[in-house]
Amino acid sequence: MRFITFLILILFAGSERCPAYDWTIVNKHGRDYLPLEDIKGFYGFPEMELEGKRILLRSPKLRAEFEAGTGKLIVNNVLNHLCFPLESHEGKHYVSRMDLSKVIHPVFKPSHVQIPLPKTIILDALHGTDSALTQKTMQRITEHAKRAGWGVVSIIRDKTTTDADVLKRCAEVANAIYIGLQCVDGVRAEETLLLAPQGIPATGQKFRESDTKAMPGNAFDGANRALATAVHNTLFLDRRPDGGVKTSRDTMLRGLTCPATIKRLPGNLKDPRPFVDLWAAVTWSGVMNYYRSILAGARAPGVEITSITAPGYQSVPAAATSIAVRYMAKGWAKDLRIRITLDGVTVKEQPTVPKAAGEEATTVLAIGPKSSVIQVMAVRDAGEGLPENFAIVREGAPAIAAGGVELKPTLRMVVAGVSDYLKNDQLSDLSYAAKDARDFAAVWQSQKGTLYSDVAVKLLAGDDATAANILDALDWLKRETTTKDVAIIFLAGHGENDAELRYYFCPRDYDQSSRLRTGVSFDVIRQTIQSLAGKVVVFVDTCHAGNALGKLTAARGPVADFKKLAAELASEESGAVVFASSTGRQVSVESDELKNGVFTHALVEGLSGKAAAPSSGKVTVATLEHYVAERVKALTSGAQTPTVAKPQTVSDFLIAVPPARDTGPTEPAEGK
Repeated sequence: MRFITFLILILFAGSERCPAYDWTIVNKHGRDYLPLEDIKGFYGFPEMELEGKRILLRSPKLRAEFEAGTGKLIVNNVLNHLCFPLESHEGKHYVSRMDLSKVIHPVFKPSHVQIPLPKTIILDALHGTDSALTQKTMQRITEHAKRAGWGVVSIIRDKTTTDADVLKRCAEVANAIYIGLQCVDGVRAEETLLLAPQGIPATGQKFRESDTKAMPGNAFDGANRALATAVHNTLFLDRRPDGGVKTSRDTMLRGLTCPATIKRLPGNLKDPRPFVDLWAAVTWSGVMNYYRSILAGARAPGVEITSITAPGYQSVPAAATSIAVRYMAKGWAKDLRIRITLDGVTVKEQPTVPKAAGEEATTVLAIGPKSSVIQVMAVRDAGEGLPENFAIVREGAPAIAAGGVELKPTLRMVVAGVSDYLKNDQLSDLSYAAKDARDFAAVWQSQKGTLYSDVAVKLLAGDDATAANILDALDWLKRETTTKDVAIIFLAGHGENDAELRYYFCPRDYDQSSRLRTGVSFDVIRQTIQSLAGKVVVFVDTCHAGNALGKLTAARGPVADFKKLAAELASEESGAVVFASSTGRQVSVESDELKNGVFTHALVEGLSGKAAAPSSGKVTVATLEHYVAERVKALTSGAQTPTVAKPQTVSDFLIAVPPARDTGPTEPAEGK
């Protein structure tokens, strides 16, 4: 063994970058090795612990455990396999230079992977012993991807499908990542495969001459490793066996021209249902972590959260009512601000702003009884930095109230529907807007005692649907809603713009000559939403067809592009999800046959059970969105298209547990 000490610049094949460092190079058997002390210094680990064969490097965000004499490397609970075993000499431990560039650096610094941001995920149901389980898992991942706005290419193979066929199809998709799914009886633990680097045999295999050949997939070695490690995240699988991240010479991995990995899952489980949702959720979470890492390479994060107790989450006592969030500014400027959201809703507490780059600041937040997600983001006038998030995980069981009853949120609603207008020379009457409001309010009553501890409704659907009463109801909603609650606003009736294109919802006593006094302005609605503490869902069914004959004949043309208004209401500051009855400048249809507005009819059907996910029997924001879109499209022959606006910081969440009954299908509106 000989020692050489000099300055080297590690070059990563086409996709990674790493600055120069004064490495100590040790050559053995014609291969370069580097001491773990240099790994510690280069990546900024504050300490290195030695426990027998275990060498532990630890920092606030990374925990890396090496094992002397083996190729095992466990990073944040994910088992990776090095290309070559760790070498030891004179009490020091060395890792191969190949492993530094192909394994360690892409795992430690995935943001250094230089590759276009992915926009599409290719899901390939590989041949295995349980194709049904594979396809179910793929379908769940597809649902996650579509909710996030990604393109999805799904490949279902039959007996005639060849790898060459699939490779040709994949080559036609730009800015994509590939995930192959395979359920196999012989696999006893989840394992993730990536292409072995050029010159390296597959994990557990002997070296072969073919291993020296460069394959198309080797152009993405760093991205392959970053993707495979991300989707293999075992943070929530730590009670199950871990097969780890392994290298392979699989035909698909060799021929693909995009970052790729294959997940192999145990097949023929007695009851696979609990695992399907888990595998899909963990896989998609890994994809998003990979995406954020690539994004971070193009745009440096504005803050670093320093208070987390483990990567990705922070444990708090089961009875905790607050949490101290500590963070550090990556950069500083006079216009620097900090935005913190709790479950997608901007917190009321004013976050403390660090006074200089690298200086920590702390903000104490009130938290509810259940697990939540906190996001911290640096904001400047020129734009937003990359957000950092972590989950709050309570120690022990879910929060329990006195007497052993699980705490449930309260559902608070303001529901207004206007059919009869006092100023018919300005606005024509509608047939079913008031009934829409009553039907919508009624469908939620079954949720009392199931998903929600109570359902409190301010219903305004007759002579009481005046501007003053609606504004009072909105004030009541602001006063009563807590961080533990869910707030819903439902508005059905006419909507109108003034000369300056400001939107107004039209109460019963609306007067165009006195809009500020008799209308409910867009600004009032937005301010109400932004001041609500809990989860917020808004439903707006305005610009109805005036004749209510089931035809697309409107008394007034639609006055606003409500898709744009909905997007403004669903801002990052409000954290609200907004359902609008139509998109662009479409009208919204009423039907004599349905005795409702078509949008509200679809909502009531969906909340009654039609929108429930088959796997859980429950209605979430995403399942309701999908059902209402398809149902309204069918009922109006495509003439009306509902739209949903949701901030990226808000994840899908449960909103209803329908009663066990089937309302049956309803025929389309007459004349469609």
